Amino acid sequence: MLEVRYGTAARSHENIFFRRFAQSLKNYFDSHGIDGLLSGFPICRVREDLQIDALLITSRTMVIIDFKDYSGTLTLPNEANFKKGAWKMSNGLTVKGGSSPNPFYQLGLQRDRLSGILRMTAKNLTQFNPRHISTIVCFTEPIEIDGSIPGKFKLSFFIASSESYLERLFDIINVEEDSSDLLNNDFLKFLNSKLFESNPYDCFIVPEKIQEKSSEAAIADIEDSSTVLDSDIWNQATRFMEGDGDVLIVTGTVGSGKHSIAERLRESAYAAGFTSARLFALSNRVKNNLMASIEEVESLYATIYDFSKKEIDDQTGREIVPLAPFSPVEAFKDLEPQERDEELRSIFIVYESQMVTNTYRDEGTVRFGSGELLKDILDYLSISTSKTNKVVFVGDKFQLGFGSWSQSSLNPDAYQNSIAVTTIDLPDTKNPNGIERVCLGIADRIRAESYSELAIVPNEMVELKSKQSEKALIEEVTSNWATHKIVAYSNKRCHDLNSYIKRSIIQNGMQLAPGDLVIFNNQVFAYPVTSAPGQVLAFDGDEPIRIENGTFGIVQEVGSPALSRSYSFESLAEPVTLSLAQAVVKLESGICVTTEVLTEYLYSEKAALSDYEERAVQILLRELLASAERNYPFAPGDPDFDEMTATGDYIKTEDGRYRDKNDARRLTIYEKRYREKIARRLASDPSSEYRRWQNAARIKYGWCITVHKAMSYKWPHVVFATTYEQGRSNREYFKFIYTGISRASESICLVRWENLSPFSETVFIRKATGTSRRKRAVVATTGGSTPAVVVKKLLDRSLDEAAEIASMESKNYLEIAQIKYGELCAKIGFDYNGKGEIYSPRLLTGDPQILEALTTYLAPR
Repeated sequence: MLEVRYGTAARSHENIFFRRFAQSLKNYFDSHGIDGLLSGFPICRVREDLQIDALLITSRTMVIIDFKDYSGTLTLPNEANFKKGAWKMSNGLTVKGGSSPNPFYQLGLQRDRLSGILRMTAKNLTQFNPRHISTIVCFTEPIEIDGSIPGKFKLSFFIASSESYLERLFDIINVEEDSSDLLNNDFLKFLNSKLFESNPYDCFIVPEKIQEKSSEAAIADIEDSSTVLDSDIWNQATRFMEGDGDVLIVTGTVGSGKHSIAERLRESAYAAGFTSARLFALSNRVKNNLMASIEEVESLYATIYDFSKKEIDDQTGREIVPLAPFSPVEAFKDLEPQERDEELRSIFIVYESQMVTNTYRDEGTVRFGSGELLKDILDYLSISTSKTNKVVFVGDKFQLGFGSWSQSSLNPDAYQNSIAVTTIDLPDTKNPNGIERVCLGIADRIRAESYSELAIVPNEMVELKSKQSEKALIEEVTSNWATHKIVAYSNKRCHDLNSYIKRSIIQNGMQLAPGDLVIFNNQVFAYPVTSAPGQVLAFDGDEPIRIENGTFGIVQEVGSPALSRSYSFESLAEPVTLSLAQAVVKLESGICVTTEVLTEYLYSEKAALSDYEERAVQILLRELLASAERNYPFAPGDPDFDEMTATGDYIKTEDGRYRDKNDARRLTIYEKRYREKIARRLASDPSSEYRRWQNAARIKYGWCITVHKAMSYKWPHVVFATTYEQGRSNREYFKFIYTGISRASESICLVRWENLSPFSETVFIRKATGTSRRKRAVVATTGGSTPAVVVKKLLDRSLDEAAEIASMESKNYLEIAQIKYGELCAKIGFDYNGKGEIYSPRLLTGDPQILEALTTYLAPR
């Protein structure tokens, strides 16, 4: 009997074909009395880059199956170029291989990744051997093949059409090798609960309606949209791939087709001899929300950081996830070890790169690598020291980023002189929709560095809403949270709006309660519960699931505080309290989980604990580690201690502590290793208090989030609270408005919008009097602008048309304007203070009549 399971397919045509495929296979297996497991689109828990369309397991074999939606005649590359050559269809299309040159190489990588996992984790569960894994490309339509598979790969790699896949699979599974017992209960339980996520699947239940879109059509769409780009752009990209450049920066505005060029960039890389061209999003959140239309996108964090070697900082108790060693990918390496002398070259194509910067970041109790993401990417690929690998950053420089522009991956000046940088600016779309038109108008202002004016004209997708409509808008967002969102400038503003929703719309109190929409702001592991009616869990209830940073969910139940700790600090009158409360949350996937919530974070007006609360968390984690170390001391009998004493690689201090031979201030490598083992043991024990605090969910209410947080998402409908709590006449404000508006795909409602004019932030005082600074009145304030700009605006507004500003000069707390009026000439000084208050003018040299004329016209007209 064939058991069928199912994960999640990325495209509807894959759902449809898998159903037909599974029906045929199940009928065949069941009628012939063959046992097996077929898992469609299983989600790998261990490696995010192990993305399999289907996995068939019998007692003797495992078969990785890749579906391709093409028809016609397939021309295979010749034997010498079979590994990396393009697969061409008779209609001119290239059969894609994801991040690999072709489907053969793509399946070879998946085979090697699965083989590596099983060698490390399943050696005690089954007599596994890599030769048990075969691969097959299964076309969903009839095809004819021009060419052949080289002999050395014929036992591990196969090609079949919609008419021949049953025959091919029969040949693969009917091998004469001894049974390796791949269907034993322990191995299957491991596959279905620890290695892959998948649900039991009835392939004979067909939904009433399902939309189908051919991948050929999708690919054609991509190629059509990319060919409108100037050929010079592709020539530039090709020169980069073939040349000595290290970093390529590709920037484009909303609607410019950034996503559509992914396949062309991959093809250029393969043509230039790269072994792999891998596409990355910053995180799974970005991948799922912004890049679902692109094939084989990986998580950057999951690739460049080694989660298996997490360390604990002795001083802070913070978890450090180190940079992983770079390992170039190679397919079917076990079948041709003698041919590994070829150079393996990789190129990383990183999307939404406006979020990639060198601004230091950590996530509460976790720090990734150096804390500087751009530096870590360049170090991982050895960009500054080797010419083997390259990186392409694709993004929108008009959107907000993390930190300053000077440290952005999209800024050519952010790189060392030893790194050769090429830049490509994609042209704006020629047919923008309503949202894109507004965004492009803002982008034009930023390009021109003109920040004194901004007017938004409503259109079919952009509305300016009155104050009277605000409550109705909030109610609509609250009722339709999956498709509607409120975005705002500050965490304080979001806190206030979310509190208003709880108090006035939902009316369920100010504490966490059932019905609340929440967003997870850190990655946590939580246990599924079976209380949701009709719920089918994807795996055993004993296994926790990973909840990604940025996941939304609805609170189902809230328990009383489960754990509380208090700490006193000399500079504080009251102790700092930390509390955990248990909650059941229904995630967007429909799965309900039990998690413990750090309540101080939830109720804070910021998206962070206070400094003292964060210090309290660090003290608490250090105390819990110290307590565990006292229970399991670093002493004779501990393997690391015994190894240290056997090698003699230590010194003993006067107070009896063991220290590094070369630096008595440092722990020995043996004691560090011992402490890391203790920390890992605590972190992996769900019942330990250490694990509970370290894994505590940092959640906020999720109806309204900041524009910065919203950068990883798009929603059909967005309400944009445009109030800005800084000066508006600057680049960052324009990027804030651009980013907020571009979060919507169908409609955007701007609330509290005010057009920006040259005098929006200048406060004019009606009368200027006095001579000394103390006695003279303030005639203007700078707001978010500079004194020079405000004085220039002030003069332009106040002077008679016959007057001319001959020159301007800036000194400390003084702006000097030389003004000519016919035969008259004078230098006028405008003093200002550190608050940005500009005083009434004074005469420095020249004719006093000009000062008199200026003060006459100084008041607003």
